[in-house]
Amino acid sequence: MAISRKYIKELFKNVKDFFLPERGKLKPAPYVFIVSLGIILGLLLAGSNFINRLEWFVYDRYMSASTNNSNPAPGIVVVAVDELSFQEINLKWPWPRYLHAGLIESLKEAGAGAIVMDIIFDRKSSDSDEDTFLVGAVRDAGNVVLAMDREEVDDTKYSVMQVITPFPELENAAAGVGFATLPMDPDGIIRRTSLAFNGIPDLALAAVLISDKDKDLELYKNKSYLIHYNGKPRLGIETVSYYQALNPAEYLPEGIFKDKIVLVGISLSSPPEVGKSTDHYETPVSPKMAGVEIHANIIDSILRNRFIKDPFSKFSLLALIAIIISVVFSVFFYRTGAFKGLLIAVVAGIFLFFTGYLLLS
Repeated sequence: MAISRKYIKELFKNVKDFFLPERGKLKPAPYVFIVSLGIILGLLLAGSNFINRLEWFVYDRYMSASTNNSNPAPGIVVVAVDELSFQEINLKWPWPRYLHAGLIESLKEAGAGAIVMDIIFDRKSSDSDEDTFLVGAVRDAGNVVLAMDREEVDDTKYSVMQVITPFPELENAAAGVGFATLPMDPDGIIRRTSLAFNGIPDLALAAVLISDKDKDLELYKNKSYLIHYNGKPRLGIETVSYYQALNPAEYLPEGIFKDKIVLVGISLSSPPEVGKSTDHYETPVSPKMAGVEIHANIIDSILRNRFIKDPFSKFSLLALIAIIISVVFSVFFYRTGAFKGLLIAVVAGIFLFFTGYLLLS
């Protein structure tokens, strides 16, 4: 027992002398060991869910602050199915399709460059005349993009992707179709988008392909993009009410739709008429943004090439930069002492924090 205690005491003393030498003089060997251990633990922590959510939190604050004073995105208008429109039109949802046909005719007459219907007409109505009106309006306009959707059904034994498309006659009359599905990050916030799925564009890209013939679908396949939101709801994108767009000469400034991409979709706070979903989602700039306005922000990101570029999308590059920075600061700490090294690290951290914000804004 005495030998065991003596051995343990001696081992403890050796470890203490290795890491905590007398007179406070730091030896290179233990310092390198601690730094290496810190770098390894840091890299393991960098891929954790906690760090990812912390990164998203900071990114969201950046994005929200950078859009406080943004002007509305050029070339895009949202026609909102909103509370005012329900009050003025005084009909329950779903509205009759002759009403949508009239809106399309009105927008085409007003010079809209592309008309994007973020409303899915997957089934024929009970009134065939209404469908005829809608199909005719879509065909005559020649620039209407219709929404389709996809839903993945996961079971213990199988996985099925269900695609919901407009009814055939309407789809054939359209200039294009696109997925209106909006992918969420694990925390339920929409920060990014995939512009194509299985060779089919999403709603925003389909609209751009109709209005800009120089764009190529192949450039956007198999990629994920961080959306550059232009501002808070109804501020970053010019928005008018559905009832106003039915008669723009009476309610709206002249030329408001001329040569612009016009998106039509639901933008209601709590619509009992529309069903369970209000088609609102959480984004970095707002806890509640209409899906149609998110599509408009994606269009703006495409047209002005404003997608956020993530320099650390590959973990290997992030790890390399982290190791280099860690080694550099470790040398500073070793040569200048803990207090000066910590001060340098804090100043550098503040500099990087504000530099990141400036680069984004």
